[in-house]
Amino acid sequence: MKLPTDEGAPARYMDGDGSLLDEHGNVLQRAQDGPGDKSSTSPTWATRPPARTPRAWTPPPTRGMSAMTGLTMPG
Repeated sequence: MKLPTDEGAPARYMDGDGSLLDEHGNVLQRAQDGPGDKSSTSPTWATRPPARTPRAWTPPPTRGMSAMTGLTMPG
């Protein structure tokens, strides 16, 4: 698979094992020598620290829909 490169830069390819190849097919870096799977070390939503933004104020709950809409129900 051809990898994107800057204009004028030599072509780079990746083989089926994930090794990085130059324009002649020579191995530049073997897959097992690469940086590895970064997704396993990046924080997920469960491990991220809480946001530093304050929460918006929410009014306390009211009773019934009429209190929320300002309408009164007959009866």
